Amino acid sequence: MKTRVWVLVCGCCAALAGCATAPVGCAGQACDRPDSNARELVVWWPEDMRSGLENPQRPIDFTVVPLRD
Repeated sequence: MKTRVWVLVCGCCAALAGCATAPVGCAGQACDRPDSNARELVVWWPEDMRSGLENPQRPIDFTVVPLRD
């Protein structure tokens, strides 16, 4: 019985450790997207609110707003 519990605990730890590791870096279009910082706020728009933001070369799904001190 004790061995079964030990194996179950180790299995749960291994599964949680695998879920906790995040991929390093970015991939594809995510590398080109800006992040908010102390000077700019990036507003991400859902698809149904993007009217008027369209760009023929690339659909615009965010707006960068400068912040004032």
